[in-house]
Amino acid sequence: MTAPYQDIFYTSQDGLKLYARDYGDRASPGTPVICLPGLTRNSRDFDTLAEHLADRHRVLCPDFRGRGLSAWCDNWSDYTPVHEMMDTLDLMGAAGVGQGIFIGTSRGGLVTMALAAFRPNVIKAAILNDIGPEVDKRGIERIAGYVGLMEPPATWD
Repeated sequence: MTAPYQDIFYTSQDGLKLYARDYGDRASPGTPVICLPGLTRNSRDFDTLAEHLADRHRVLCPDFRGRGLSAWCDNWSDYTPVHEMMDTLDLMGAAGVGQGIFIGTSRGGLVTMALAAFRPNVIKAAILNDIGPEVDKRGIERIAGYVGLMEPPATWD
């Protein structure tokens, strides 16, 4: 069985090889949808949604730098929403997408908000999930308590 998506590899402005899944047809009638994952998540999180939307929309789901099939940075300080915003713009350029509907979950929502501030013309619509304009300190402390500390699961199931 073939995958319902194509693999895209592209290069960021600072030279990292990055990855995204590309669902649907380039000529789909609907506005392209760009799904941005949370801090420790990746493109696979959107598989079911992307397959559903791919009948009418092209759907791009990147792995942010250092996640999934995307390359790791040499410098830890390059893991920021601003760098991930620039990577998203690089994906759009590589895929030939000028404007999209953004679905941002958690960290992906922060990246979407950064895009809205720096390049609002690329956003036709935005859906933010698990994030808002204010990030509570307790939430950051909770995330810091498990990021990098959990054992990887034995299986995806």
